[in-house]
Amino acid sequence: MAEFVRITHKETLLRLFQALDQRIKNREGQSTVKGFWQSGSMNSLFLPDTSPEAMSVRYMGFWKATASMAQGKVEILSAVLGGNVRIGILLPILFIEKHSGIREAVSCLYDGKPADIERAIGGAMLFDWVFTDAPFSAEWMLRCTHEDAAYDILENHFLWLVVHLLEGLTRALSSCLGNAIPFFGEKFISADVAESLGLTVIDCFEMQTESGVQCVTLVKAENGELSEATLNKLLAGE
Repeated sequence: MAEFVRITHKETLLRLFQALDQRIKNREGQSTVKGFWQSGSMNSLFLPDTSPEAMSVRYMGFWKATASMAQGKVEILSAVLGGNVRIGILLPILFIEKHSGIREAVSCLYDGKPADIERAIGGAMLFDWVFTDAPFSAEWMLRCTHEDAAYDILENHFLWLVVHLLEGLTRALSSCLGNAIPFFGEKFISADVAESLGLTVIDCFEMQTESGVQCVTLVKAENGELSEATLNKLLAGE
């Protein structure tokens, strides 16, 4: 007798991407150490793309998160297809040209070896990794529609894979930006205000978020961390 199918493949994808959104949001400001593994210790510039256009293709297996810089957008992409899971990073070529070594650092993020695919697309460079073995195979995806344990394993592997690349990318970008900390607000932080709080302004740009366009100021603290007291002063507009 055939097993009862609990969820469709489309529902599996939507559930998977929702879990990924939540994992990225929950990791901000948190640090989880398991042996040699540390997650959530980096301030990330990335936000999951929840625009109508991005959400309309999630059921087809496509997800992305975006960060904006002066040289253009940086994106981490995912395509979860039957038997073919791909994780990609789009990095502006202008940023690569400005920072020597960033291309090799990003290409070798996954396992120290160059990405499976590396090619220029318009004004960006795509670094693309392809995964076809279980739990990303077509057979495993089919099991996820009627086996909770199979889905749990897929979700765990997929989320850690994306977060692993996202955190590595964040560290690579931070090394180029001097460990800058992003501050989101309705206006940019002026150099005078930053200096009065022991901060240095690294860059300023606008970024599209769920609440609309926000001004992002990248600041570097003298001690490497933005204290709660300093953050409260910034939020209060002091």
